Amino acid sequence: MISKVVEDAEATIDCLRRSTAQSHHSLEIKMNAVDLLKSADTRIDLVQRYYLFHSQAEAALMPHLTEVENLHFVRRCRSQLIGSNLKALGREPQSIENQTFNVENRAQALGALYVLEGSTLGGRTILKSLVGQATSTDGLSFLDPYGHQTSEYWRSFLFVLARETETEDTKVEAVSGALAAFSFAEICLCRGVAT
Repeated sequence: MISKVVEDAEATIDCLRRSTAQSHHSLEIKMNAVDLLKSADTRIDLVQRYYLFHSQAEAALMPHLTEVENLHFVRRCRSQLIGSNLKALGREPQSIENQTFNVENRAQALGALYVLEGSTLGGRTILKSLVGQATSTDGLSFLDPYGHQTSEYWRSFLFVLARETETEDTKVEAVSGALAAFSFAEICLCRGVAT
């Protein structure tokens, strides 16, 4: 039974990885987070944009995911931590924006959450790069919200994702939600960034 769950999780994640690879790559290239976070001049603005992305995405996902068994969605929300990081950097979090994010169902919400949860893996890489360049990481704790539990949280999310997207229709919906989240991330995080 456990091997079937692992196999399903791997199939689902492979489907999402393949379907979102271009969007993921485009976001990384356009954003260039390490360079923007390295400089005090651009760090606060980018952290504010992270706050905008996470606060609006989490608000959209909340109605669909709070009751999902073993997901513990509220524990996965990072906007409050990003807001605290912004305050530590001397700026009040602002969430008023013309752009909003929407999902229509649980499978789309889980696909979008794949993007948010996956960013915790990328966040650890960003922090390592900044530390390796002897750059301060003040105001960036949101990039590694789970610390040494990151792998455990990721695996638990993948099991829930596989369980909730067993049919082809729900997999298609999850991919749709993930692609929408990447598009929204690009709108929020790359605004004003030269391409």
